[in-house]
Amino acid sequence: MTLRDLAPLIKCNDLQLVCNGEELCLIRNGYIEGTFSEKYLSMVVDYIENDESVPDTIIVHVGGVD
Repeated sequence: MTLRDLAPLIKCNDLQLVCNGEELCLIRNGYIEGTFSEKYLSMVVDYIENDESVPDTIIVHVGGVD
């Protein structure tokens, strides 16, 4: 699964994008569509987490390119 597949499904939360343990960006709810470049959209989703200390945010860990 790539970020291109996942991003449109996140409708009511913020999205925190993490690569190799470092935050790449935090996208607020409502601004996800059309925000990412082709480079980011083609990144493979390694796993998704929900940290209770970061409310209303989906944390997506990405790795290499598909």
